[in-house]
Amino acid sequence: MKTAELCRLAAEKGGFWKKDVREFLLQHFPAALAEGLVRDGKVKLKGVGVFYLAKPPGKKRKGVYVRFRPSSLLLRKLNGEGKRDESGS
Repeated sequence: MKTAELCRLAAEKGGFWKKDVREFLLQHFPAALAEGLVRDGKVKLKGVGVFYLAKPPGKKRKGVYVRFRPSSLLLRKLNGEGKRDESGS
């Protein structure tokens, strides 16, 4: 899914303007994510997962990797088991 489609879906589901969603996704979210990773080393989004800093594999590589561990709720939805959660039953 490309940015435009993600923005359209998020705007429809949240009742926001696409322009506002795009600005949030492309400017504010990455900046806040980076700030949280620098400060705490991880950022947890309930229902989505955890972004965290990891050292690159190998001894001679420098820098950090940003890794992502999906939440169990997200995994259930991706595996088709989240339909019950969405219907409210």
